[in-house]
Amino acid sequence: MSKSTRKLWAAHIACGGRQTVKRAQTEVRLGAPFRGRVLGIDPSLRGSGFAVLDYSADGTARILEAATLKIPPK
Repeated sequence: MSKSTRKLWAAHIACGGRQTVKRAQTEVRLGAPFRGRVLGIDPSLRGSGFAVLDYSADGTARILEAATLKIPPK
């Protein structure tokens, strides 16, 4: 037989309630150039858009492909 929600909450509060959790250290490299491709998607109910961007090592970006999909109303 499983514990009821009420008993689970009572046990949680009896143990001190919310516990703090240490977050992992993340390394952020500011200023590092990004090189690669990005797929951007803009969802919608009646029309959606997408674009593929290419970023080169020198920081320039260019659009490889972009389109808008229109869905007619019923």
